[in-house]
Amino acid sequence: DIRNPTPIQVWIGGDMVGDEGTWVGPDFEVPDVTFSDRPFRTSKVGIEDFRSRYPEDFRDGIPVIDVINHTVTGWYNWVPSGGRDGAAEPDHDILKIAMIHRDGPAAGMGIGYVHGFRLNSDTQLASSVAHETHNIMVMGANDGEMAMAVNEVAELGGGVVIRKKGETAYRFPLPVGGMMSSLSMDELAVELVK
Repeated sequence: DIRNPTPIQVWIGGDMVGDEGTWVGPDFEVPDVTFSDRPFRTSKVGIEDFRSRYPEDFRDGIPVIDVINHTVTGWYNWVPSGGRDGAAEPDHDILKIAMIHRDGPAAGMGIGYVHGFRLNSDTQLASSVAHETHNIMVMGANDGEMAMAVNEVAELGGGVVIRKKGETAYRFPLPVGGMMSSLSMDELAVELVK
């Protein structure tokens, strides 16, 4: 049962402290831990949180994360076709990407650009599975829809949300720290096929 895991043995610093679900180590006070002990405390984000502007010298190129076959391969210089509005260019496979700290934008938020995901302008993808930080990552071309996707992930307590054409097309909760599902393997397999 994922809600009540029972390890066979637990070792700390070379000493066995747990055996068959029983504590055998020195006495100490056990903290009260909830099922989702690392929730997303982020306040709601809005369109204004995703507004960005290109640097003054943007005609010299802006660094863009390059992804090929689901692997970050490096970066390259992209020269936006418009003004300094900070907009993504999905027709050229350039999306905005943002990381929002799980404690909210005031605790940390970064905005950049990514190439290689081939999402159209109607699709935004947000996820709390973002190694190495496990904060909320979102990518897309519509600032308002990106904000809505992030807010949905936070409301789920972690997970994956896809917004398409102004509606939620898919949402998958990951309530265990925002990184893992509480479903059985069979239930998870069915859900992931969707």
